[in-house]
Amino acid sequence: MHAAMSHVDSYCRKSLDWFSPIELAMVILPASLTDALGIEKVDPKDVNLTPYLVPHAMVKK
Repeated sequence: MHAAMSHVDSYCRKSLDWFSPIELAMVILPASLTDALGIEKVDPKDVNLTPYLVPHAMVKK
């Protein structure tokens, strides 16, 4: 779950002037909060928003 949150929050968004939510959170929120949630910044080129990020969430056929 932490990996999925980290990847989603590290995705740069046009609506945030091409910043990611985690970048903005790191400016506004105390580091202890993101640490407690287990959220880490993922390099934009490594962001994975496919179901393969969470193998147990894959639908078995």
